[in-house]
Amino acid sequence: EHVTLEQALGGVQWCDLQRGDGAVALVGIAEHQVASARRVADLSGVRPIVGVNVEWEHAGDGGMTYRSAGAATAQDAPAPAPGADDVFANSFSVVYSYLPLAIQGLLGATQEGAVFKCVRGGAPEGSPWRILVKDDGGTYQQVGAMQRR
Repeated sequence: EHVTLEQALGGVQWCDLQRGDGAVALVGIAEHQVASARRVADLSGVRPIVGVNVEWEHAGDGGMTYRSAGAATAQDAPAPAPGADDVFANSFSVVYSYLPLAIQGLLGATQEGAVFKCVRGGAPEGSPWRILVKDDGGTYQQVGAMQRR
């Protein structure tokens, strides 16, 4: 089912977020829509939530909640506690991938592969890029890692 946030929250008759066993994908959600996205996630029960090309700052980008969480103000007062929308926006693991990709081996042969990075909070620079190739069974296996792409 493909619906907008407004349709999902407006009670479109055929859109029951708690039914089904698949993931709920939030695609291209703008920063001003984070509260609506959080409400959709809440209504989805135990279904997994996947954000695709979201347009808000999050932990993987060094989002505002995490950048300022330990910073002190001019009077050395503690930073304010993040709100529910900030906590939701920063609760996702961030994944960058390039797929499919032709990986060239030492002897010149190429294999189908991917370059993948998963950021679980903090700066993206701290997480390595993982190099994967597809084996004969069609499963991706990690063959290397590097800090810079």
